[in-house]
Amino acid sequence: MYIEIANLLKKKGLGTEAIDFKIRAYEFFEDLEKYSNSCVLAELATNLSQWMEEQNLIDEAIQKLEKALDIYQNLYGTDDHRACRVKRRIALIFLRCNQFTEALKQLREVECIERTVYGDSSVSLAKTLKVIGTLLIIQGNKDEAKHCLNEALMVFELKGHTKLIKETAMKLK
Repeated sequence: MYIEIANLLKKKGLGTEAIDFKIRAYEFFEDLEKYSNSCVLAELATNLSQWMEEQNLIDEAIQKLEKALDIYQNLYGTDDHRACRVKRRIALIFLRCNQFTEALKQLREVECIERTVYGDSSVSLAKTLKVIGTLLIIQGNKDEAKHCLNEALMVFELKGHTKLIKETAMKLK
């Protein structure tokens, strides 16, 4: 019921009130032993974090994502696509907040997971490498940036992603 009320409030543009009800739903499921470490709670935490981020509650959003990450890693291990997706979201929040060092650290971890889960020629990995390369340029590490961007470019060319090829090639110049 809390989730339904939260969704209705969000549709009406009442973000803060919607978050309050979503938190109640989260706490309700967290208190139930059956759901305390379940995908249901992890998905609820992930969704709640998105709403919190929209309301500029950045620390709270990251905390919820970290809870979801812990649940997924406990259930499926560290090399899991769900854990990878959550870790990527955490990295992107840091990136949007201009916390480039922390974003880079998180993205390096995402890179390792993606290599294991998706393989070296996955578009997802190439997109991650492109962002890492961009961050390395910002930090002044041109050689490592070039390596990441070239690796991303090779995957984009292999998969025929024209737009991503152009964007990555521009960064290499």
